[in-house]
Amino acid sequence: MTPYRNTILRASVVAALALPARAGNWANVQPAYNLNAEHAIMRLEAGADLSDHTKFYGFLDLDGSKEHPLDLQNFYGEARVMRKLGKSNWAAACEFDVGSDLDDFVRIGATYTPKTGKGNFTQLRLWPLETSGDRGPQLSVFSSQDLTDRVSVNGLLDYNLEPNTAYLEAGIEAKVGKKVSLFAQARGFGEVGGKIPISPIVGWKWRF
Repeated sequence: MTPYRNTILRASVVAALALPARAGNWANVQPAYNLNAEHAIMRLEAGADLSDHTKFYGFLDLDGSKEHPLDLQNFYGEARVMRKLGKSNWAAACEFDVGSDLDDFVRIGATYTPKTGKGNFTQLRLWPLETSGDRGPQLSVFSSQDLTDRVSVNGLLDYNLEPNTAYLEAGIEAKVGKKVSLFAQARGFGEVGGKIPISPIVGWKWRF
């Protein structure tokens, strides 16, 4: 890991921990285990209202390996800023992507967050531009739905138009305390039309 990436990693962790200190902001940490790959993983996730019209969202995934299951050396993260366009459900958006095995790059596009039913949050993300020059446009949709006061389901699809690949994430979460939830998740990445390998994830979430 290069020195500046180590700085980004440390700063992301500090930011995730510091965000809840302000009203309206939130963060959580998700220690978990990848059953197929047989190693620990951890997600740090946070969001903030920077102003009445500007929002921030970011996450950082840390992964071990089968040989070193508790050594969370591999990482991937996204940091996104969204500026609402007038009174519409659209927002201009910019996203910074960083990871152990990729050259850092920026996506530029827009998000659409429709008004949906009770207990539902859905957001469509359109990324026509990116700075790497070889990753191409991306379409992304995330949705979560409360089933009861304690149980919710969620799903994420990132579709890369070129080279026709997709990342899938689907999960169920159950609150077991005021700040703690248990969750099970399936994650997969591969070529659309081919066999996408799915990894089952189990863990718990602690909300700050």
